[in-house]
Amino acid sequence: MNTSYSYQNSLSLLYDNKWSKLNLQTKVAVMQSIENEIARRENRSPCNVSLFSEPPQQTGIIAQGQYNRMKDIIELNSYYLKDAGVIGCLMTILHEGRHAYQSKAVYGEIYHHNQAEVIEWRSDIAREADAENYTNMATMQIIIEQRMQNSTNN
Repeated sequence: MNTSYSYQNSLSLLYDNKWSKLNLQTKVAVMQSIENEIARRENRSPCNVSLFSEPPQQTGIIAQGQYNRMKDIIELNSYYLKDAGVIGCLMTILHEGRHAYQSKAVYGEIYHHNQAEVIEWRSDIAREADAENYTNMATMQIIIEQRMQNSTNN
């Protein structure tokens, strides 16, 4: 069953008490709607969100997600998505979506207003630092939007 959610509906599910009750397919659909909205705001095509399965390493470290440039998809680790809290999952989709944006800007598929940044993004270190900063900012923005939606619905 391929279910899609609007961005507004997804915001209403981004609470730990609701998120923890969702099945894996619903979580993917919610993350897809987040990716769709962010891509729209960035004037890029949204990536399809799919799953891969990689169990935690013996050290306890688990892969959360990745952007696959060759397929132009964001892959989320089913092991992570199944048990992670909503903020961790939200940050993962935003982080990987930022990598999609960076990649498209580096390869000239979209225009980024700061060409010096695009040149820096050719370095993995600069790309990760930018993605981390962007993820923190975008997560806060979504939480604000969620609270605003909640206050107008009550």
